[in-house]
Amino acid sequence: MKKTILLYLLICNGILLSQTTLSGVLVDRETKQPISGVTVFLLLQNKMHEEIESNNFGEFTFEDLESNIYDLRISSLEYEDIRMMGIEVMEDENTFLKIRLDIGLSLDKIVHQVTRKSLRKADRKLRKFTKSLPKKGWKMLKKQAKKKAWTTGKKKSQ
Repeated sequence: MKKTILLYLLICNGILLSQTTLSGVLVDRETKQPISGVTVFLLLQNKMHEEIESNNFGEFTFEDLESNIYDLRISSLEYEDIRMMGIEVMEDENTFLKIRLDIGLSLDKIVHQVTRKSLRKADRKLRKFTKSLPKKGWKMLKKQAKKKAWTTGKKKSQ
């Protein structure tokens, strides 16, 4: 009886410990230093499966994956984007990648990022303003809009 329980526990422990993962580390090609804050996309059949960000040590890990062939897309403002295709992940195995990134600052990425941040900031300010505006304030705002004082800075003569 004790042998059966021991065998059962060993089998269960082996099943629980076996995981299928895809992990890696991102490093700068020239300095060999880890790169944090890089977005890593896991794609399955050209569709987004999962997305994570590299930690302070440049590490990323996708856990509990099914046995399949995946693609990785790596994106960062300061580094060139990379697409790695055909990464085979086998069941109960840990696949590890060491990926070297080249510096490649892109103006399009910066403009896109700044625009998104600016829009979010303006949206937050507008929401805060409209929440704090009392009902009398709305009437006053409508009155000013009719006079177009808010666009010219001058009151319309009556």
